[in-house]
Amino acid sequence: MKQIRQIITSTLIVSSLMFTACKKQPITPQLPPPQPQQPTGKLAKLVYDTGAFDSLYYLADGRIAKLINNIDPVNGDGVSYNFVYDATGKVERINSSEDRSYRYSYENGKVIAISEYINQHKSSYKLFNYVNDVLTSMEIYVYNGAARGYEFSALHNYSFYPDGNLKEEVAYAVNAFTGQLVKHMTIEYSDYDNKFNAEELVRQVPYYFGIVRLKNNPGKRIVKRDVPNITTIFNSIFTYDPQSKPMTKKFQYQDPSGVLIETNTLFYYY
Repeated sequence: MKQIRQIITSTLIVSSLMFTACKKQPITPQLPPPQPQQPTGKLAKLVYDTGAFDSLYYLADGRIAKLINNIDPVNGDGVSYNFVYDATGKVERINSSEDRSYRYSYENGKVIAISEYINQHKSSYKLFNYVNDVLTSMEIYVYNGAARGYEFSALHNYSFYPDGNLKEEVAYAVNAFTGQLVKHMTIEYSDYDNKFNAEELVRQVPYYFGIVRLKNNPGKRIVKRDVPNITTIFNSIFTYDPQSKPMTKKFQYQDPSGVLIETNTLFYYY
């Protein structure tokens, strides 16, 4: 059971990156109410051709109040994440409608820890490490009972381009029997545009809010899995409005059988 939890935790980022690529046969997206013809404000909604969507709501001062993540609109209202801020305006915690809470700790203005609570019990936490204010790694610790406490379960190492965009992420899991780190995945990012990354904000919630890795939009992701030894290339093609905000995204990759999979995302703004 522990090994399964470690694998799920350490592959969290990749799962979120591939969120929209879940069906081979796109369906007509469920569009939100009409928005301005040209987006001029904050991101309001991402609509996927699977029918799923993400909706963002803001406070009067522009800070995020709530995110609704709805993978299956037909069968429910999805999961909502509500933001709670401290006296300085930083996110103190994010509460989900699934009785989970994500609590944030800071040092010198940067996020250094995010702890996940389930029914008021701290189940896991992430530690973020920096060198010269640049993110270098993330450590994941999981609670494994009163006798064992919190155990180191995974590590992610990061490297960045000079412009601040993520270049490579290498994920390691702790072997349940030997306690040694085993590399199981490498993700390479390239072909960035110089445009606003609207998705990054959504992808940060609730596990990485405030940890900006992709300032702009990468045109290519190369995912190399060590077990099994499989490499998958993901390509993203965007269209933009006159203010350089993304309007559409076409996401393409080949499945193991060589079939081209394509999904599409629509962007809406307030």
